Amino acid sequence: MDLFYAVPADCSITTVILRADEFHHCIRVLRKRIGDEVMVTDGAGNLYRTTIAQIENDFAVARVVDVQKNYHESSLRVTLAIGLLKNPSRMEFAVEKCTEIGVETFIPLHTSRVISRKVKINRWNNIVLAAMKQSCRTILPSVSLIQQFGAMLTASSHFGVKLIAYEAVENSTNILSVMNKNAGASSAIVCIGPEGGFTEEEIRQAMAAGFVPVSLGQRRLRSETAAVVAASLILSSTHLGSRR
Repeated sequence: MDLFYAVPADCSITTVILRADEFHHCIRVLRKRIGDEVMVTDGAGNLYRTTIAQIENDFAVARVVDVQKNYHESSLRVTLAIGLLKNPSRMEFAVEKCTEIGVETFIPLHTSRVISRKVKINRWNNIVLAAMKQSCRTILPSVSLIQQFGAMLTASSHFGVKLIAYEAVENSTNILSVMNKNAGASSAIVCIGPEGGFTEEEIRQAMAAGFVPVSLGQRRLRSETAAVVAASLILSSTHLGSRR
């Protein structure tokens, strides 16, 4: 199905308003007309089944027929903290695919082995929005400003499960085993290093802050691949839609 996005301020229990690019795509490109059904999300967990009731020059009003809460969303809120990668396209790949998988928050990290310190937040947000719609999610993930590794550790106390990928860990200490021990958790954060991974000192700091070092298998993975694998494993331990 085609899924459109309307900011929460333009959504109510009776109507939603499509503006800007969403209006253009719906009305000008797909040529939807009054009476046509369209599916809209506010990015806050709500899926609106609507019919178009009014079309103006630069916006359209749709009448709400039905609302579903947390459609296609997991009960587990997952945050990905990832070291900035030298190649921007690899960072964008990680953000896009992890959005599709179900990650809710992205934290770009500056760590000891980070080479690039640049991140295009607006570009990431555009990628996140497109990936949310493509995968028919109803939560629009957030992208934070760049954080220092130590600051991220300090601010992580509220997470139910805290993981950090580390290649030197025994394969038996993996994400699924940790998640099974924390089946009732409502939130999780996983840290993925940049090219070169985390230093031993960073791993020690993370462990002191309550993070569990986990293995992603016997093979050495690129950071963007590790992010996708880790997010998939974490979310596979939960069931979609259980927030309803």
